[in-house]
Amino acid sequence: MKYFDTAIFIIFLVFGLLSSWYLLFASKNKKNTLMGISVLILTIGEAFPLIARIIAGYSTSDISSFTKAATTISYVTTALFLLLLFHVLFATKKEVSSHTNSAIFVYLLTLISIVLAFFPLENYFLNEGKIAPVMIYLLRSISYVLTSLILFVLYIKHRRDAKFTLTFIYILVAICSSVVAKCSGVLNFLDYFIYLEYLAYGLIIFDFIRNKNTTIVYKKKTKPVFIECSEDY
Repeated sequence: MKYFDTAIFIIFLVFGLLSSWYLLFASKNKKNTLMGISVLILTIGEAFPLIARIIAGYSTSDISSFTKAATTISYVTTALFLLLLFHVLFATKKEVSSHTNSAIFVYLLTLISIVLAFFPLENYFLNEGKIAPVMIYLLRSISYVLTSLILFVLYIKHRRDAKFTLTFIYILVAICSSVVAKCSGVLNFLDYFIYLEYLAYGLIIFDFIRNKNTTIVYKKKTKPVFIECSEDY
């Protein structure tokens, strides 16, 4: 199984790096640049826990410190990835300013995610049972799930076409699968959700490339028109 894991993870990392390079240098508009940066951040961030997982499969050495640091990096880069997706969704200052409340909420959730990534939650779960690390993962993941839901709702509410709908569904699947996979300490089979997580991330990247020249069309806000009627009418 370790050889299968190694192959899958290396393919994902190479695909992510090449795709980010393509989006960054083969396109000229802001949306594509943001997509390229988001893919690069995601790939670099996920490289650390994946490398730790690969090393653990081949080595008997204690790499718990590296695994912990790698997980922290992954939490931070995931938060930044979702933040950049908000700006992919609303690429111009005018679009962002028209959704100020949503922007504030997304930035606040990003800040909470980063703080929780570094906050020593382990000190507050002193029991040695299996539930302690799971509770820590769940607490750190709530903000990611909320941010993903907000992005999905914003897109569905404001878009006028469905070209990026699958992208935001894949985001939800990836984040939720990541949360479930981290609960494998309770049920071992949940670890298989990691494959669904990286499949969804791969599909997000593929969708970015497929839609790199697509403009997200939003519904226009229309003002009500009042017609005055004469008394005779």
